[in-house]
Amino acid sequence: MSAAREYKDVVDGLSAAAAELREQDAERATALGYERVARHDAMTEAQGRAALTRTVVALHWEAALERLWQESWLTLRPPPTPTPGVDPARLDELDAEVARCADVLAEVARRRRFGLRPR
Repeated sequence: MSAAREYKDVVDGLSAAAAELREQDAERATALGYERVARHDAMTEAQGRAALTRTVVALHWEAALERLWQESWLTLRPPPTPTPGVDPARLDELDAEVARCADVLAEVARRRRFGLRPR
């Protein structure tokens, strides 16, 4: 085999490898594009859920302040700051706990207002 033929075979092999890498890169770029869109959608959904949760908690806090306003012995304070490091997977559970506590407070305030004994 001549040196020219051997050189041509090496160049052809390198060209084929480069074409294969370009094809793999294009496939990976497409997959990353889909993943980016999916993550962007998830992030947008999480931001919306966080804003909704903040709003609901603020409304519950305001309702609690209104219910406790008549309790002159009680020092009313601003709402607590969010707890860092809470597992986001527990958001539904924590939202339910806020709603449950708000319901308990509403029931206690109602019973107290009408002179009923607490349960």
